Amino acid sequence: LTSGFTQQVTPFLVKGIIADSVTKKSIEFATISILDEEKKVVALTYSDENGIFKSADVTAGNYFLNLSFVGYRQKHIPFIISQEKPLFDFGKINLHPETRELKSVTVIGTRQLVEQQPGMLIYNAEKDISNNGGTAADVLRKAPILNVDAAGNVTMRGNANLRILINGKYSGQMARNPGDALNMMPAGSIKSVEVITSPSARYDAEGAAGVINIITKKGQKSVSGTIELVGGNLEQAINPRISINRDKWNINSTLHIHRFRSKELSKLDRTELKSGDRLLQETISDNTNPHSSGDVQIEFTPDSLNLFNFSVNGWLGRWPDNKEQLNRKYSATGALLDEFQQSAATTAPSKGVDLNLGYTRKFKKPGEELYLMAQMNRSADDFNYNSLQTRAERIIVYREINNNRTNNTEWTFQGDYILPLNKSGKHALESGIKAIVRSGGTVYDVQESGESDPNNTIPNPSRSDTFDYSQDVLAAYSQVKLKWNSGWALHAGGRME
Repeated sequence: LTSGFTQQVTPFLVKGIIADSVTKKSIEFATISILDEEKKVVALTYSDENGIFKSADVTAGNYFLNLSFVGYRQKHIPFIISQEKPLFDFGKINLHPETRELKSVTVIGTRQLVEQQPGMLIYNAEKDISNNGGTAADVLRKAPILNVDAAGNVTMRGNANLRILINGKYSGQMARNPGDALNMMPAGSIKSVEVITSPSARYDAEGAAGVINIITKKGQKSVSGTIELVGGNLEQAINPRISINRDKWNINSTLHIHRFRSKELSKLDRTELKSGDRLLQETISDNTNPHSSGDVQIEFTPDSLNLFNFSVNGWLGRWPDNKEQLNRKYSATGALLDEFQQSAATTAPSKGVDLNLGYTRKFKKPGEELYLMAQMNRSADDFNYNSLQTRAERIIVYREINNNRTNNTEWTFQGDYILPLNKSGKHALESGIKAIVRSGGTVYDVQESGESDPNNTIPNPSRSDTFDYSQDVLAAYSQVKLKWNSGWALHAGGRME
């Protein structure tokens, strides 16, 4: 069995292991910055749960490695990357614990690349300059304990049963196909990623392995905007973004237009041991996937206690999967026994929209808050293919046509209330209710040719069907969150659906 494919090779790599100089234990989620000779950051990364860090975002030149983690002294190490030495392995680097007693201090700085909070890890994507020009899939590849494959499919500790939210809200685009949705979201619009390893009672029963909450950026200046252009032989993208912040209004808009081409060649050589017959299969696929997405978020704050927000997100794309397969069967002596070719032309257009309307009411008591939300999601997906099987000289022997259309609509209504249990608001009781109304349907129609006339197709009722689906969910939860100055925290709660 042999296969051929293209693979991107990174010529320069920096790696090492970070450990505590006293306990010799690995330090996880330490921030690693690579600086050029002018002390400008050219790459950012972090250490994993074993203290290991790697960075491939460098070229040949002179650099400094800067290591930092809360409670430890910073370390600054110069190093050189060259064509003769493309791999620089620092080995084990020890960080020394640092304890200082200060009477009065003013701290001015930036957040760590990765923060730890009770039940979650936060990856501050906007602090990582290597995210410029990519997609949300590229951002999640750098988030802790997440794995994202080439198609954009996400797993957490090997489990794909995840729930991906946008600003804490359900996304119909993510639910339809997370891989496609992540590739349709520009990295420049993401502020941070919350990786919730232990979902509390607030979250739906779906996504038992964990929850990923993608937080998008908001405008801070009166008017600001950016535009990103990505170009290559297989991928092109344009990502304009504009923000308007005027008195009581905050408006953010993002557009993502993306086109990428995927090419693959695979070969299979199989020999039957008993007869010696040999089967050769060669499959070629070459597909171009144009798609786009856009969103508008509007916030209105009439005063310091009330916040109204509205957002709309839409997407449109085409995901073809065209393949050509050549099959040849040979005898043990090498004689050609059979030869046929199969081609499949597949179109998979999709479109959808998410509408959100929310209201947040804060009270004079610190931490007391009421949140109300209504949401509507609607999507339509097609999956159509035309398959041909031909013999020598392209003589058609079989044809199959499929037309498949799916429509989904979902309404969500949610209310949450937080009641602080002490003056600081660190201890709180959180409760809420949620209602979801889902409906959908699929029409699946297959036509195939008969043996007498392969060019003519007739419906096949045994392989065609109409499917209607509906689901109503009512849920309620309550949980207590306790957090002490010592750093200990306790979350306990229950949920019924």
